Amino acid sequence: MNKVNTSEKDKYICYCSKVSYDDFKLAINNVDKNDFYSACSKANAAQNCAACLPNLEDTFYEATGNNIQKYSKLNIRDKTIPFYKKIINILDYLSGKLIVTQKGILPVIVSNKIETWLILSNTIPKILDINVSAINFNCDLYNQEGTRIKNFKFHVKPNEVLEVCINKYIEFLGEGLEIYTLDMQRKASDRGYRGSSRPHFFYKSKKSMAALHTQDGGLTHLTLGINYGNKLEKRWIFIHNTSNRDTHFEWNIFCINIKNLDIIGNGSILLKSKGSNLFPIPSCNKEDGQVTLDIRSKVILKSYLIISDSNFDNVSVDHL
Repeated sequence: MNKVNTSEKDKYICYCSKVSYDDFKLAINNVDKNDFYSACSKANAAQNCAACLPNLEDTFYEATGNNIQKYSKLNIRDKTIPFYKKIINILDYLSGKLIVTQKGILPVIVSNKIETWLILSNTIPKILDINVSAINFNCDLYNQEGTRIKNFKFHVKPNEVLEVCINKYIEFLGEGLEIYTLDMQRKASDRGYRGSSRPHFFYKSKKSMAALHTQDGGLTHLTLGINYGNKLEKRWIFIHNTSNRDTHFEWNIFCINIKNLDIIGNGSILLKSKGSNLFPIPSCNKEDGQVTLDIRSKVILKSYLIISDSNFDNVSVDHL
């Protein structure tokens, strides 16, 4: 059996929580060697998207020699999951076929200097000798005004990884920057176990490759405090209207320092159904304090924080 790659290139075994291989091995040494889930909890690994489970399981097996079988236990133990969803997860686990469609929202940025790439994987732990179902991905691409301009599908076979450049599906003619949203749905194509299929994406620019997993859901009220940091940084909130009706989102920006609170600006912006907005966050010309952004809407908005330089040569992205 090949050992898990623990080189500097793959420093983290769980990228969501920034858990290294050494962190997880230390957690294994401090829990019952028969309890894989306690090791995950101890290291704070696989608590979000769970795309790292195959590598976690491989590492646990190498350290203890114990196989992992009861995958549904992670969801059963989580008290934050509603009871009806636990029942669905159990039925799904027993039947081997996906009952509900899993979704993800990808913020797409297109320009002459930046590409948005989608990574679709269907991998399983190397220690398992089982049949794995292929996964079908259905993708709807919406422009900023909420008009669906493309629909494309992918069939990901077991142990297959697809890398897709979304820019190739867009007729980009301008010199500036355009934003789109990719709504994805994934579902097993037949009975059997499913691999780790959480889609990931990354922005490929001149000097960086910012990666993140896709996520659904959202908020109707978002409050975000941002330290001033490097004055050369530019900050945006990528906002997507997940609903089937138009809405206005109200925004207020405050500049907070030790002595007082200054209102920088406020306003209201129309956001079409399935539309999106790249909202710039202004900075304060002060030495201390932070900018606080408050956004409210009557419908659920999915938001991402994007940080870059003025030319988008360096890019960072995170969920909100």
